[in-house]
Amino acid sequence: MPTGLQKAKAFLADEYLHEIQTLFDARYFYYKAKCFHSFKVHDAPHNLKLALCIVTGDVKYAYCGPSCAAGKSGFRNHILALMMKVLQILFMIAKTFMI
Repeated sequence: MPTGLQKAKAFLADEYLHEIQTLFDARYFYYKAKCFHSFKVHDAPHNLKLALCIVTGDVKYAYCGPSCAAGKSGFRNHILALMMKVLQILFMIAKTFMI
């Protein structure tokens, strides 16, 4: 399993994501969340922002905040964790409608 995916799964499993918010318009779903640092829990969290195209599912915008060193290098594990959380929520909602 790729290292980035392992880290994202760890952020998700260890519940580093908080205050997840969502909005939408005719073209995009917008998500905001806070993600605490894996080893620096007393530092301010990363402010995540994500925009997904409703039609294609493409990522329009993904931002980890200026404090994320990994995000500057192109590895956005925090964003991947947020995307995985969004999928979990959507699957949970879909299950409730299928019953």
